[in-house]
Amino acid sequence: MMMMNETAATLNSSSKINILQEINSLPMVDNETHVFNDLCDEQLSFTRNDSQPIWCLFNGTGNDLIVDYLGGFEEFDGNISSTSINIKHNEFIQLLVKYQLSAKIGDVVKTINLNRSCKRVYDLSPSTNQNRPIQMLCDVQIRNDRRHVIFRSLVKIYNNTTVPLSVISVDLVATEQNHKIATIEDNDQYFVPTDLLYTYSSSQIYIAAHGDENNIETNNCCSIDWENKPTMERTLKLKDGTEVHLTIITELNAAYMENTDQLDHTCFNIYIHPTFCLINLLPIDIKYLFDIDKEIDLKSNQSCSMISANRNSTLTFIIPSYDNARWISDAIDLKLERTNDHYEYLVLFHYATSPNLEKTLRMILRVDTIHKSHRLSLYSPFWIFNYIDLKLELQIENNRTFIDVAQTPVLVCPERFESETNRKGQLRLYGIDQGDTTTDWSKKFSLDVIRSIGVVSCEVPNDRKYMICMDVATGPSSLVKIIEFSPLLVIINKSIIAIEIVEAVSDKEQNQWISVNPEQTIPFWPRNMKDGVMRVRYTFNHVTSSPFTMTPTYRTLLRMDYEEHPALCVEVTTNGQGRITVIFEDYEVDDTPLVNCEKTNSSSL
Repeated sequence: MMMMNETAATLNSSSKINILQEINSLPMVDNETHVFNDLCDEQLSFTRNDSQPIWCLFNGTGNDLIVDYLGGFEEFDGNISSTSINIKHNEFIQLLVKYQLSAKIGDVVKTINLNRSCKRVYDLSPSTNQNRPIQMLCDVQIRNDRRHVIFRSLVKIYNNTTVPLSVISVDLVATEQNHKIATIEDNDQYFVPTDLLYTYSSSQIYIAAHGDENNIETNNCCSIDWENKPTMERTLKLKDGTEVHLTIITELNAAYMENTDQLDHTCFNIYIHPTFCLINLLPIDIKYLFDIDKEIDLKSNQSCSMISANRNSTLTFIIPSYDNARWISDAIDLKLERTNDHYEYLVLFHYATSPNLEKTLRMILRVDTIHKSHRLSLYSPFWIFNYIDLKLELQIENNRTFIDVAQTPVLVCPERFESETNRKGQLRLYGIDQGDTTTDWSKKFSLDVIRSIGVVSCEVPNDRKYMICMDVATGPSSLVKIIEFSPLLVIINKSIIAIEIVEAVSDKEQNQWISVNPEQTIPFWPRNMKDGVMRVRYTFNHVTSSPFTMTPTYRTLLRMDYEEHPALCVEVTTNGQGRITVIFEDYEVDDTPLVNCEKTNSSSL
């Protein structure tokens, strides 16, 4: 059995190897070869010989397995042996062999062909069901220059839940004789022993919630029909009385009949999932609860298995802190009867302390259904970041959202929340001495893009324009768009002296002088980017520099007429995406800067 936490896997040299492997909580992949690779890399040293292939054999049948090769084996430690090797259950060995060997399980001997990487089913003996002989699967894999042979039964179980499960041997007559065969840890896999598959006349495997006791009552178990039912729903009960609701999916994989080319046999992978899984795709932490159960925390971009949820449950979300308030959603009925692979619900949140207030918050709950197992994703389609010093208003499909000056995102969900193409947005400034009737909206810009960077022009009275950089990008999920608004022009003062700046057009100052302290960064909103120039002065003496343009890209010196700091270095750059940065730095007498006097009318130094 392959165990998730530390488990001892026995080598034929009687040494012990500890294996620690991580498996994602989402549907698992066939990963036993990765265990073998780690095992061989760390524990089994050998000298590579391409003329004698190296094979790593694993016995997962539940019985002892004897392998034999008449030409003799060369083991990984270099010892030569002409006798058969007995591989215990759950044991790895490494051998140098040709492409054929014999395997004996019980009294049955089978010749195993290793010349192809594939799955082959070998009949061992009749069973109580004449239509299902006892069979063994040989899975030959070649990955990362390693050759693996896995002997096991036809059935492998993946436990994709968050609770350990026990595999039970059930006595259908004397129920007190039921006992635990093995434990499958959460997010682990298990090779069902060959004998257990043929204990009953029907294709049944029994599982239960894991407990310390070995004898388990039949009414605490559930059965899995691994051969006839591709999808099943089962319920188990934990010690504390909590019910665990499971969706069980059987995946069929084709296999060859023994050493032939007839691809007419089948092996089975059984995936055990919780009926519901929840993913928080919001940039904030949330809580959720079922019916009147306790609140459960779920951090941003985190998923969880909702093992206690069933189709008769109601789901409620709580946002502990957003926009200086606590929010609670309307209850959501989990009777998901639609047949679509995915669909979306609008989730309305209200103030938790004042639910009668009209202000609401909209989110979307997306449901993806795979074989009656449901993945729920709570998200907001637009995250808005306002990195400027002005309040904004965003309009998407006639839905308006106020965006305050803050470093935290504003979550926006239009009333028409269905995923559509060609959604457009418009922007305007908010609260700059203008009424709603006189404020102009910007031109529409597209939001359904993978990535878009541009400049939005917002006009206000007196022919004033504010140029705002806009960056639209896909978020951590393809369902989310992140929209960032930032100033077109940024001033950075790297000087040790406080400075003041102003825009000038035709030698006429356009605004009041703006102070910029050392190491401070501020946005700057010029009235005329094309024809305007800037001037700078030290705060303490008000001696003004010559004008210089705001058009990138260049670097120059400005005479400041101050003995201790006679010049100020200015560099105008762009990030290639529209944003302009003006950087002021001190000039020392011994510095030798690159001076471009063509950009300015100042005297050369």
